Amino acid sequence: MMFEDVSHSAYQVGSLVLQLRDDVNYFVRETAGTRVWVVEDPRTSRYHQIGEAEYTFLTMLDGKTTLASALGQAASVLRDQALTLEEAATFGQWLVHSGLASTFESRSIERTRQDAEDSRWRRSAVRGVGPISQKIPLINPDAVFRILSDRLGFLISWPALLTWCAVVAMGVGTTLGNLDGLRQSGDQVIAPGNWFWFLMSWLGLRLIHESAHGIACRRFGGNVREAGILFILFVPLPYVDVTSAWSFSRRRHRILVSAAGMAAEVFVAALSAIVWAQSEPGILRQQAFNLMLAGSATTVLFNANPLMRFDGYYLLIDLLDLPNLATRSQQWLRSVGRWVFFGFRDSPPDPSHPHRWLIPLYAIAAAVWRVLICVGLILAADSLFYGAGIVLAGLAGIAWGGIPLARLVREVTFGTRQSWKTRLRFLATTTGILTLMFTLGLMLTFPERSLVPAVVGYYPLIEVRTSTQGFVTDVLVNPGDQVDAGEILLTLNDPELKSRIMELRLEIQKSQIRSDMLLNDGLISAWQAEQEREAAQTERLRQLLERERGLAIRAPISGTILTPNLPERRGRFLQAGELTVTLGGQQDLRILAYADQRERDQLQSNLETPVEIHIDGGADWTSNVKLLQISDRAQRILHAPPLGAQNGGPLPVRMTRGKDQAGSNQSDYELLEPRYLAQFQIPDECRRTLRTGQTAYLLLSNSDTPLGTQLWQQGQEWWSHRQAALLAEWRR
Repeated sequence: MMFEDVSHSAYQVGSLVLQLRDDVNYFVRETAGTRVWVVEDPRTSRYHQIGEAEYTFLTMLDGKTTLASALGQAASVLRDQALTLEEAATFGQWLVHSGLASTFESRSIERTRQDAEDSRWRRSAVRGVGPISQKIPLINPDAVFRILSDRLGFLISWPALLTWCAVVAMGVGTTLGNLDGLRQSGDQVIAPGNWFWFLMSWLGLRLIHESAHGIACRRFGGNVREAGILFILFVPLPYVDVTSAWSFSRRRHRILVSAAGMAAEVFVAALSAIVWAQSEPGILRQQAFNLMLAGSATTVLFNANPLMRFDGYYLLIDLLDLPNLATRSQQWLRSVGRWVFFGFRDSPPDPSHPHRWLIPLYAIAAAVWRVLICVGLILAADSLFYGAGIVLAGLAGIAWGGIPLARLVREVTFGTRQSWKTRLRFLATTTGILTLMFTLGLMLTFPERSLVPAVVGYYPLIEVRTSTQGFVTDVLVNPGDQVDAGEILLTLNDPELKSRIMELRLEIQKSQIRSDMLLNDGLISAWQAEQEREAAQTERLRQLLERERGLAIRAPISGTILTPNLPERRGRFLQAGELTVTLGGQQDLRILAYADQRERDQLQSNLETPVEIHIDGGADWTSNVKLLQISDRAQRILHAPPLGAQNGGPLPVRMTRGKDQAGSNQSDYELLEPRYLAQFQIPDECRRTLRTGQTAYLLLSNSDTPLGTQLWQQGQEWWSHRQAALLAEWRR
């Protein structure tokens, strides 16, 4: 196609004829004192902004006038402000690539077939970005939002804004004033029993978020064309189409439509923070915290992120007056790629803009972020769905990477637009880049580092078991309490035992009376037999009294109560030998790390080297860290539940069939792969700043290793872990 290289002669470019689409709409807008035009593409629901020179030029394109004639007519109107021939050629190229105009060549049979394929691909991309994400339109909700806008339009007003500011300020102040409670509630978010409720809270907020967008759009005269469900990793999320807001002439109205969803979420989060701070521990408090977290953290991380086409992106392009920043950035990346790989030099189709320097920066940042998001979704699918996840991740990888690469190779190999020179340049450039990457992978060396998951915990744990059976009458301690050796923890009651003791005491008294009578009567042999019977009853009484003393369960050592939900045991019947309380000794607080074979060998070979330990949510320290002991045999027992995947930890686990005598759920999981337990002593100056269950990791450094070798080893380790996980899952 002629537009593939704008360096062609003026005659070749000027002889082209462009045909604009009939369904494209135009809106005039005032920006920074300058009149510009917004071009609406109803097929893709995209909007483009062009200057006066570009608009005047394209109005001359009627499908019959050549590019040179249209340029001459525009020059007679704009004189010195008209486009140059090169600018007109570049602008025409952008019109064709954007699908807003076509040439005779682009309407040829081969081009029509290619455009139909591209159109199908674009439609597929609009409705879904691969197997992991799919968008399903359902209804046209414009009539519903018209009613909601009439009744709730007062929420978009100055009094409502002042109320919003006051409530948000109260919510922030309440949260900052209760940081201890914030940490406690945060620990419960990852609890398995809270996942469902957190997801429901998030979905409810998403519904409020999208409704706010629709109400704001209708409030300023727009329409909501479409509503449906967006599935990401099979999680349904509602969405509404408010792209009509781009036709608003006032930038303030467009900004309010973009910000309405985030403002609604933050308002609900602030109200939830107030409820959370005023509530007692329980379901209401935790659900309020779920709403507070989902409406604040997730909003900042996702909706306010300008690197994806969410609310933050549309706010940014309106504030900087850079419409279609993402499209322009992609065009910039494409032009750079065309120049590097094929030698084509494209000039940007946009008029000069004070923030034009942002386009290359945004292009690079958005591309990196897009790759990270795609890789993250693929890894999440692989981890969440096991065998099906591998298939899903593979399909996503093919859709996002394999298909574009295949299309590029096909275009270079069989495309008619590349000459042998461009193909040779592409081959040489690609080979050079791959060679450079391979060389850097071998030459660049870095200290090989590995992260060993760890947790702050007590080891060994002291298990307090009952010596007799009975009903729990009193629980005198709570989880986390410090107790002294010999202190009573629980008391039991066994009515049958007490009744048997009373009966034995009566029998002993009767035996003593009979002994006295037999001795007075001189019946020595009978008296001796009665004495033996009395001694046996006394010994039996002593044993029962020992059992009675066992009804008061005492701490064998001084330490910390670690058993959760201990008060709930009140009224429960305990069998003899059943685990009741778990204690951690005051001097037994350790850093417990779970190392694989290679990490164990590294620890043993550097016993005197300080180990760098990073505490999640705490300070880092490296000195006075002493390896106390590392197990000789690898085992599957997980002494630190916070590190297990069932609690959001890094260690893969699998379910077991048995439970311990106390019915603890912790024994329902074991490590998927055996690991070595390493114990590290905590420096005295750090003990006060740590708490049990706080996760950490050890950073082990080894000799310098080429970067490529490290990446290869990590890939092998990941693949071996996935194979083991799949094998264990299929066997189960």
